[in-house]
Amino acid sequence: MTLISEKGYAGASVEDIAEHADVARGTFFNHFPRKEALISAWVEARQERLMERLALAGLGRCGSERERPSPADGLRQCLAVLGALNEEEPELSRAMLTAWVQTGRPLEEEPYLGEILAELVAIGRARGEIATRLSSEQVGEALRDLYLGALYRWTRRAARSERPGRLSSELASALELVLHGLAVPERLAGDGRVEVLTKWRPPFGNRRPAEAEACRARPGVRGIGAVTAGQLDLALLCDDEGNGVRITVLGPLHGVAGGLSAEIVVDTPFVAGRLTLSLWRSRLTSWAEALDRLEAGEDVALLHVQRGPSVFIHLNGARHCPEVVVEDGLVSMTTVRVPIDLPADWVTTHRALLAAVLDGWDGHLSQT
Repeated sequence: MTLISEKGYAGASVEDIAEHADVARGTFFNHFPRKEALISAWVEARQERLMERLALAGLGRCGSERERPSPADGLRQCLAVLGALNEEEPELSRAMLTAWVQTGRPLEEEPYLGEILAELVAIGRARGEIATRLSSEQVGEALRDLYLGALYRWTRRAARSERPGRLSSELASALELVLHGLAVPERLAGDGRVEVLTKWRPPFGNRRPAEAEACRARPGVRGIGAVTAGQLDLALLCDDEGNGVRITVLGPLHGVAGGLSAEIVVDTPFVAGRLTLSLWRSRLTSWAEALDRLEAGEDVALLHVQRGPSVFIHLNGARHCPEVVVEDGLVSMTTVRVPIDLPADWVTTHRALLAAVLDGWDGHLSQT
């Protein structure tokens, strides 16, 4: 690798590399079937070093929850490690990055870095510290793109004999822009850094039928979020044991005509979390049919999405009471079962909630 640092990947032939390593050309091919295999070896070694340093920083996949820093600090540390890895061997990093791009590797390899970043984002979403407008995978991919873009610019400046500057500083500045975009404005610190990226909202709100207001008033219900102007609840399932599942329509689905953006909020004394989903008129029609079947005593899927979150209601669950099952089959691959002692008239309440959503968004919804 020393020779590649000096001559660049293209400028160092197999013969040059073998001579520099004091081995025969055939010996080189015993270890590497072709020159391009050096790129794969470098990428694998870089991945190992990255995982080792993340583990030391408490960000390893096997690290305990208590040892982990906050999600925002975790993302900062991850990008700081990436910057340091490149700055420790700047010539080699630039040479191998150039070769990595020229040989088409970004299009062929699995985006392992995006997966690592998505895991950090998912932890923040589960803690209620990162907004849920986008999936963890989308944010992870965006952060990977941010890293690669900064890395490309850093490499290009050096190739033009310009001062490349500190890669780690550029990464830190770019990340702060993203964190500010993810943050709830009220929680930004005075110095511009993000203290906590979002916060839980207390229960249910003030714009719903009287039956839902009675649910909100139950003393055991913990706060799983108040709707704000322009938002409508589609489901309010809660009991006096502190268990709750809420589905809220947030507004139009950005960039997609005829759809609505919504979120599922689960809150129990043991587990809490949020998931985003998209709604269409066809799904709301299926919702109405599911309520009819529930009233007839059938277990149903209130919302079943092949590539997204699903919600099922079992009228006689494992604890011999109604059970709401929330499945996240796309991001966290997690299933949460919430036993909820529902009032006798809860189906009537939810027909009223559905009617309010359909009436409020009738002109916007498509049949997709």
